Amino acid sequence: MSSFKREFTKLYNDSPANYIKAKRLEKAAELLQASDNRITDIALDCGFNDLANFTKSFRDKYNVTPSNYRLKSR
Repeated sequence: MSSFKREFTKLYNDSPANYIKAKRLEKAAELLQASDNRITDIALDCGFNDLANFTKSFRDKYNVTPSNYRLKSR
């Protein structure tokens, strides 16, 4: 393990990859509430390469699909 990864994990109690993914999902959640952009476009804008991966990751974090999250937050 690199010293960066070790120090990062010690500081944030998470791996760099998980931390970045969480930040991307938080940004996606903000965009789902604040914009009328298509969910696919939001997923791509937040660095996800395909909608299925985005939807699964989003559901794992927020226990709701992106479209239902948007509906509930309006």
